[in-house]
Amino acid sequence: MTSPVSINDVLLAVQRVTHVGVRDVKGRGQSVNVREARLLAYFVASQCFSYSFAAIARRIGRDHTTVSATVKKFVASRRFDPGLIDHVEDAAVVIAAARREGRVNYAGSPIYADGRAL
Repeated sequence: MTSPVSINDVLLAVQRVTHVGVRDVKGRGQSVNVREARLLAYFVASQCFSYSFAAIARRIGRDHTTVSATVKKFVASRRFDPGLIDHVEDAAVVIAAARREGRVNYAGSPIYADGRAL
């Protein structure tokens, strides 16, 4: 299923919510905040916007089994960590607000009114 929200939109929203850069999310870092941001991006893209694990993996530079396992881990952990649920909601709000207010650049990525990327 093609989503009107791109995986790049999800990455930018996760960056805004977690303060972890897109480059870090796509990188190989293993700090707790980077792992959580990566997990959040996988979950939001797959569960909120119906992207396949394979599509997410291609865009982020991972194997689809890694994305699948991480999402399963997120589903298990969010039952105990309300902060993770808040991050999912915050990322969805950032994406929805950017779309609603027309703050979207030619590539479909959310932007500020002055043209800077979120």
